Amino acid sequence: DTSNSYNGVTYGNGKFLCVGGSGASYYSTDGLTWTAMTGLDTSKAYYAVTYGNDRFVCVGASGASYYSTDGLTWTAMTGLDTSNDYRGITYGDGRFVCIGGYNSSYYSTDGQTWQAMTGLDTKNCHGVTYGNNRYVCVGNGGSACYSTDGLTWQTMSGIDTTIACKSV
Repeated sequence: DTSNSYNGVTYGNGKFLCVGGSGASYYSTDGLTWTAMTGLDTSKAYYAVTYGNDRFVCVGASGASYYSTDGLTWTAMTGLDTSNDYRGITYGDGRFVCIGGYNSSYYSTDGQTWQAMTGLDTKNCHGVTYGNNRYVCVGNGGSACYSTDGLTWQTMSGIDTTIACKSV
């Protein structure tokens, strides 16, 4: 669908998934041929999707968050502040970490309910990932933080603060 913007893509459980504006979401088993998915609220924009703990999780505008065990059927999650948009999500070390604007950051250990985190100055963060035993988050104004447990965050240095990082 060329009328939509696609914001997030992931791979897991034998499927590629992409999510975007107006609830646009597709899956592919080969990364070449795509099929539309159903079940996401089409009034919302989705910015990020990840796979972990045997489930897909996507987040987006106005606190939108859904999970799926098969990448086809979606269930709404609870706990995200609906006054914020969430731009990044990752999975690692037994937890999903979700980041958004206005210092909004959450985690989930089950991929179904969210718990608010403290101590992460997201400055409208746009990207988060997990690797090498740490979570890394980047955003506007050179905002860059890391965490080894997904709960306690430290500011990183060395990133150009005049640039807005959109993803990692």
